[in-house]
Amino acid sequence: MRLPLVLERGAVKTPVWDKPFQPSARDVAGADVIAMDHGTIRCFTTKNSADAHVSLYDEFDICNRSQLAAVLGSIEYRRITIDLAHTTFIDASIVGVLARLASRCRKYNAAPVRIVNASPRLRRLFSISQLEGVFRFEDQRA
Repeated sequence: MRLPLVLERGAVKTPVWDKPFQPSARDVAGADVIAMDHGTIRCFTTKNSADAHVSLYDEFDICNRSQLAAVLGSIEYRRITIDLAHTTFIDASIVGVLARLASRCRKYNAAPVRIVNASPRLRRLFSISQLEGVFRFEDQRA
C-alpha cells in the first residue's frame, strides 16, 4: 500500500500524493488509467473535442477522495461525463467531490456534469443528498 506524504499547512495536515495525476497506463482505446489502492479511474479525452469521459471502477471513499478530486480538478473540458457503471461503492465524501466539480462547471458556464449508468443504490445516495438536480443523470447501458 502506498502511503501519502503529508505537508503541514498551518494546523491542517494535507496529504500530498507522489504523482497523483500520472496515468498508471494507457489502455487500448487511448484512455489514461489511474490505479489506486481500491479504485481505478479511466479518463478518455480527445484533442479536438470538448468532451471528457471519466469512468470510475470499484470503490471510492474518503481514502482516495483527494486523488479523485485532483484528477477531476485537472479536467478542463466543457462537457464532462462521469460513468458509474463499474462503481461498486461511493461515500458522501465522493458525492461532495462530484458536487464541487458540478459547481465549477456552472461557474465557468460549462455544460452540466452528466452522470451515466448509476445503479439505483448510487442514485439513491444523490437523492438523499438532494443533489439530483445538480447533475444530469442518464442510463446508457445496452
